[in-house]
Order: sequence, then C-alpha cells, then structure tokens
Amino acid sequence: MPSLNRRQVESLSLVARLLASENIRVQHSASAQTASFETKSRVLTLPVWKEMSGDLYDMLVAHEVAHALFTPKGDSWVKDLIDLVGEKNFNKLKMYVNVVEDARIERSMKDRYGGLRSVFARAYRDLTVKNPKLLALDQDLNDLPLIDRVNIHYKVGFAVDVPFSAEEMALVKRVAETKSWEEVVALSKELYDLSKQQKQDKKDKQEGEDSAPSGSKGEQGEGEEADGTPSDGEGEDEERGETEGEG
Repeated sequence: MPSLNRRQVESLSLVARLLASENIRVQHSASAQTASFETKSRVLTLPVWKEMSGDLYDMLVAHEVAHALFTPKGDSWVKDLIDLVGEKNFNKLKMYVNVVEDARIERSMKDRYGGLRSVFARAYRDLTVKNPKLLALDQDLNDLPLIDRVNIHYKVGFAVDVPFSAEEMALVKRVAETKSWEEVVALSKELYDLSKQQKQDKKDKQEGEDSAPSGSKGEQGEGEEADGTPSDGEGEDEERGETEGEG
C-alpha cells in the first residue's frame, strides 16, 4: 500500500471515530506488527505495511473500531481474569479471551454494518496469501495449539480446513454463539482448561512411554511429542493469541 498522505490519514481517522461513535485517537505506526486498540486509553493503532489492499486496511479499521464499540472499556477485566487463573497464568488466559472476543466483536460489527461482511471476507482471503505468518498459516495446522486453530477457524475458516477433535469442536462451535463479554470469558476459561488438560495428558503419555521397557515405544522420533505439540511450559507462551486489544 502506498504511503498515506496527511489528508488521507485525517480522513480515515475521522471515519474510525464516526464508526466508533466516540472521539477515539487513531495513530499509524511503522513499527506496529498488527492493528490494536487500547480499551483504557482509547487509542487505535494501525500498522504501515508495504503491501496492503484497501479491503485489508478497511478490515483492520473495522475490527479495531469493533473493540471500541463492543469490548468493555477500561481495564477492570484484568482483575476478572486474574481471579480465574491467578496472576501467573493471566497472559495465557488472555490469549484465549482475545481470540473468542475477536469472533464476537467481528460478528457484531458485521451485524451492525452489513456491507462489512464482504470486506472482511476479501481482506482475510488476501491476508492468507500476502501475510500467512500473521495467522500461523505458514505452519502445519495439526501441530498448532488449540487457541491458534480457533483463531484461524473464525478468521479464515471459509478458506482453510482447520482440524479439531470432537471434544474441541463442541467448544469451538460455542464461540459463534457468545453474545456478552461474560460469556466470552467463561468460554475462554473452558477452552483454556481443555488445552491445559490436553498438554497434561500428552505429558503423562510421554512419561509412560519413557518408563516402558526398551523397544516398547514404537517408532516415534527422539525428543518428539506424539503429535508435534510442544510440551507444557514450551507451547503456551508462544501461542499467537493477541495482546490487549490487538487483532
């Protein structure tokens, strides 16, 4: 996308404020890896990418404006998450909340502004081609953590077949049904607990195989998890769930 001149930036900032129904501050940052919205300071940050279609730019604006419209203001939610999992695991749960909330606010935005449905579809399709790494599409989907697969499913599931177990899918389907922030947090906790249990189950299985007599492990490669998923303590910190207000 060509560099924006001052008039274009001012015009796009005005559109964002009008859509958000409040005087949010809009800024462009060459160092920003993706778009973000700070729920407390009410600042919307947009990246400056070398190649960005009009649809992709419009989608980023619409997505972050959706946070301004539908995600609770302030930062009281921080205490809510800490109360659920403790301060040590706060960032891990926040990843799940961000992804589930993204699905809810995009759905709400498209319901309010019907014309954005085609914009989101074209933009995400464009993103899968021009910047697949942003959504972890440059990796084997079978090896991705649960939260990454949920994120991909609800952003580009129309173009990408994302694998889920039957147990996972029961929760994944409910992501499309959340209507309130409270429902988002509750479902995120369920997804977080399932992922945590899956990691523990894999760890227990691996320990059982390690303690078995020589020759009884099968042909699994040395140091490799049964399905490629990082063991507990390695994977969750690297999951791509977004930081506060991002994406």
